[in-house]
Amino acid sequence: MPGNILVVDNAGLAQAALEQAGYHVTTAADGAELLAKVKADKPDMVVCDAMMPQIDGFDVVQKLKAETPTRSIPTVMLGGPSDSEVHRGWTSGADCYLTKPFDQAELLDFVGKLLQMGR
Repeated sequence: MPGNILVVDNAGLAQAALEQAGYHVTTAADGAELLAKVKADKPDMVVCDAMMPQIDGFDVVQKLKAETPTRSIPTVMLGGPSDSEVHRGWTSGADCYLTKPFDQAELLDFVGKLLQMGR
């Protein structure tokens, strides 16, 4: 199963669910570290919080989608349920936006589907 997934998840719930499902998970502490790690070792997917230190998830996704080498990396954003935040997540280019608290089964379902589509 492909699954080198780079995660910035402040609560660690996404990381735990992905690891339990058998994915290889690498973590970053914030948006700046996430971007550096993506450039160093292109992951199969990025899962990030909308609100992160240094560079927020919205800007991270926009930067990934703007660059040719990283444009095709599927992105899942985890964030608040407000309409404006959900809208901002989708317009930033996220392939999936899940509101917190998210359902772990739903996260795994979207991750699996996005990874399959990326092949």
